Amino acid sequence: MAPLLYFATAHPERIAGLAFGVRGRGVRELLPDVDLAVEEENGETAQDRLQHRWRPGVGILACGPEPMLRGIARRYGDNPDTYVSLEARIGCGFGACQGCSIETSTGMQRICREGPLFACSEVPWLR
Repeated sequence: MAPLLYFATAHPERIAGLAFGVRGRGVRELLPDVDLAVEEENGETAQDRLQHRWRPGVGILACGPEPMLRGIARRYGDNPDTYVSLEARIGCGFGACQGCSIETSTGMQRICREGPLFACSEVPWLR
């Protein structure tokens, strides 16, 4: 969440809305000023919020577990401004180990160097 919160603070003119979701309510104590969907409280997820807030012409920047990213890619991946952050796969962080290499539409790329943000159109395996 930290990179997305930073981006929203640094570039508020580029943010139409935020949809943060977590499983456990303990995060509320860490982020008391952030509007969160807490699955443990009412079953609402970030994807639920996104479904109600998204509209054509608005981009999506998603960060989270791969199953959530797959769901977003399947539903919104045809939107040219849908990006996913795949930083969970980063090993060394500077390109030496090649452990974070993924297949993209333009060939193999390292998440730590060429990413971590990728347009959904670049990672068709995510769908």
